[in-house]
Amino acid sequence: MEAHTMAAAPVTFTSLNGGDWGVMGTWSAAPTGDHDFPVDGDTAIINHGVTLSGNQATDVLTLQNSATLGLGVHTLLIDGAASGWSSGTFSG
Repeated sequence: MEAHTMAAAPVTFTSLNGGDWGVMGTWSAAPTGDHDFPVDGDTAIINHGVTLSGNQATDVLTLQNSATLGLGVHTLLIDGAASGWSSGTFSG
């Protein structure tokens, strides 16, 4: 899945399970009607192992203790703040 354009109102998504960034079941926020996972303008809080299967974007990213973010060959554009790099694992 490719990144979507910015949503009308920012949403905070928190991972409930490990899984793919672009799958609704990975995230706690209810679908907003225009997207089911974090996109540009949103906040993503990762508590589990999350992987990208396509290029994505978010405004704010927090990688919590023991969480992982796997990029593979894909790109994650972070437009705002990023935190948690000392406690989580970021891999490509």
